[in-house]
Amino acid sequence: FSTGQVTEHSVSIRFEKWYQAAQMISEKPLSGWTTEGAIIDLQSKMSNAGAGDIWIQTENDFLQAGIVHGLPGVASYLGLYMGIIWGFLRARQRWPEHALWVGLASSGAVLVVLMLEFGLSVVVLGRNAFRHTLIVWTMLALAYLILLWHQRPAQK
Repeated sequence: FSTGQVTEHSVSIRFEKWYQAAQMISEKPLSGWTTEGAIIDLQSKMSNAGAGDIWIQTENDFLQAGIVHGLPGVASYLGLYMGIIWGFLRARQRWPEHALWVGLASSGAVLVVLMLEFGLSVVVLGRNAFRHTLIVWTMLALAYLILLWHQRPAQK
């Protein structure tokens, strides 16, 4: 706390990576860096900050997308997440008197919020396990909603 130095096994490393990522994004906001260029520059910046040169990611989904894909990449990530949330919330409003329908739609929206939260401390869409969990669980919830929609009682 008192020194302000970046030390191993502390939150200061994560803050330093985020700070360096913000600087890298500001250097190339539209085009982003190549993956290899981003790794080399992040390692160089972290080494200069006294945190070593072993870092290859920022451990933040949005900052990593900003580095590699620029601000359009960040916008596409936000569009993906917000589009899925919006779809589930719209589905929730379509048939509000059916508890299973509302529960599935709400669970789908919460799944995306959970992945968004993970994305603040881990690169979610860059890792197979997280990416597949998001896709498969979203597809399963949507499939159940479609099945319920087609089995709904006739409207009078």
